[in-house]
Amino acid sequence: SIVETIQPGRLGSLKEFSHTYEKSVEESGPLLRRQLVEGSSPLMLRRLKEHILEGLPEKQVVAHRLRMPDRQASAYAGVVQRARGPSTKGMMLGIIQELRNVSLHPGMELMGDDWFDDDRFVAASARLSAAIKILDECYGRAAKSLVFVEALDLQARLVGLLQRRYAMRRSPMVINGKVAGPDRTRRVDQFQAELVRVPLLGQRA
Repeated sequence: SIVETIQPGRLGSLKEFSHTYEKSVEESGPLLRRQLVEGSSPLMLRRLKEHILEGLPEKQVVAHRLRMPDRQASAYAGVVQRARGPSTKGMMLGIIQELRNVSLHPGMELMGDDWFDDDRFVAASARLSAAIKILDECYGRAAKSLVFVEALDLQARLVGLLQRRYAMRRSPMVINGKVAGPDRTRRVDQFQAELVRVPLLGQRA
């Protein structure tokens, strides 16, 4: 149905498709690949920015490895231990989400009042400690940065933290799923125009 929408008739009628392709994956897979990918006119082409735009700087990926602080490592180990115990239906999806959250930050419930102290809040997370160090360097060079944070509660916490740390006159801009389309476009334009240096973005937004 997807191919029929993109390029009607590419795979024949429904009857022809059923006769030709509704076999085992081993048989129909290579046929479909030849028809859609390897033919003289591929169904779709994936173009990366570096393929169509000239003058882009070379992309660099730098891994920053930092050992988790004790409190964060203990919380992570606790989630792993629960994952190794008796499981219930749907439990592992929750475990995966917990691991993601703890890897980002151990959370308010483990920190108590330390949650509201900027330095202690940052020091409680290896990932956040590394990110702040990078942001400090970028801010010192007057370079712009994009900070991707999926957790909405952490986005909200970082807004005030970054504003205080870098003495910003305005709160850092946030773009996430709660921001309407026109507002999102306006905020992107502000970043492009160099009115904003450190926006916080949800990965999906």
